[in-house]
Amino acid sequence: MRALDEQPDAVAAVGARWDWFVDEDHGRRDVHVRFARRRDVFDALLFGWSAVSGQNLIRTAVVRELGGYDPETSICEDRELWLRLARRGPVVLRPETVMTYRVHRGQWRPDDLRQRRERVARNAIRALPRASRRRGLAIRRCAALVERAEDALRGRRFATGLGLAARGAGCAPGLLASPLIGLWVARRLAASAWHGLRRR
Repeated sequence: MRALDEQPDAVAAVGARWDWFVDEDHGRRDVHVRFARRRDVFDALLFGWSAVSGQNLIRTAVVRELGGYDPETSICEDRELWLRLARRGPVVLRPETVMTYRVHRGQWRPDDLRQRRERVARNAIRALPRASRRRGLAIRRCAALVERAEDALRGRRFATGLGLAARGAGCAPGLLASPLIGLWVARRLAASAWHGLRRR
């Protein structure tokens, strides 16, 4: 609340979260800023970054102006709202950990989650001014290459995975330097390689 009071044009404030992996009895701080920042997060959201609901404080007036969640969007409705919200103004990122997020085997995700997320991202790109769409498409190419790199690393195709990751970095190099994206992508790729190495 204090962050939003101090930044009247910010549409939301986002704190850090602690991820608790129940089955592994292991916890870690999710990738997030170490110092308070004010940022435009649209590109990061378009790439795939997100903050779960308990991390966020969003201005009610802005959500009402946007009409709230899109009733036509299922599963990814929070992501769809965030993409519209981020075009209205900057977000204040706070370093404090504000919630614990439990990750466990009982959580359900649809088999077509990637496709649903892609549809939401493509709709957000179509809503952009024409001059901005090319960058939006480049960001989605980068995200797709990173996902393919993860799949390759998990499948023990390490050279292919590294090549795909390098191609992804070339699509949107500035984005991967973001404090929200760079370390997150590196962590994802490292985890995929570790899982690949452990496969028999």
